[in-house]
Amino acid sequence: MMIFVYSDMFIKEIKKKNKGSDKEYISHRLVESYRTEKRSLSVPSSIQTQLQSHNIHMQGWNIQKQLSSHVRTTTAMTTKDGRRIHIRKSTEPEPFHRLIYDALGLSYYPLKSKQVEF
Repeated sequence: MMIFVYSDMFIKEIKKKNKGSDKEYISHRLVESYRTEKRSLSVPSSIQTQLQSHNIHMQGWNIQKQLSSHVRTTTAMTTKDGRRIHIRKSTEPEPFHRLIYDALGLSYYPLKSKQVEF
């Protein structure tokens, strides 16, 4: 099985000022991708090489986007005697997460569940 994920297309707003009148003009351009934050959205090439050896061919930003949906949640509750309990647990990994974790030899649950009482 080979996986190919093609990049999505986005409409990017472009603002330009007219030098003579200082009017601002807005145009739109269809682009494959663009950065919305100042941090880099890249996956190290060694990881991409390892994924490609398992027939997973994706762009780095798309890998990060897909993996970002596997999160940890915290549930807080108060007991009858007034103590606060916080339970922190990872969500269930989706099939895509499992595919990537298997290819990289990673655990489906990198962090154990944790319970804290106050």
